[in-house]
Amino acid sequence: MKKYCETFREIVLEFEKKPSKATKTERIKKATKNFKVSTRTIHSWFQIRKERGNLKRKKAVWQPRKINDQELNDYVQKNPDKYLREIASHFKVSAMTVQRRLVKMEITRKKNETLPRKKPRKIKKYLESIKDKPIEDIVYIDQSGINRP
Repeated sequence: MKKYCETFREIVLEFEKKPSKATKTERIKKATKNFKVSTRTIHSWFQIRKERGNLKRKKAVWQPRKINDQELNDYVQKNPDKYLREIASHFKVSAMTVQRRLVKMEITRKKNETLPRKKPRKIKKYLESIKDKPIEDIVYIDQSGINRP
């Protein structure tokens, strides 16, 4: 969408006002040809001037971010195994908001392959219990089934 300055808008609308025997529609069509602006644009300028009293553009309203990038980055570094919904509840925002910020910050949520086991005490206890058993008596189960000697 092309942006027109306020003075140009005023010139086009004043051109349309010039006295002539032509109807308003015909004058708008003439202004459209002369200034290469669509009739819809001219009508919208009339509406803007009627509502606001001038043709100035609205200022863009800046909204602060819901999450501070540095705080989010620190939290993710300290808690790499948290789910998006858990991070979102910490910052009191939606999970989608967290996801968008992480994408903007180019932080992926993929888990490392080298993350520590979930239950290290249980694993340690199990390894201690089988340490004294002969290797021939130990049977391992994997995804494909049972290893047989």
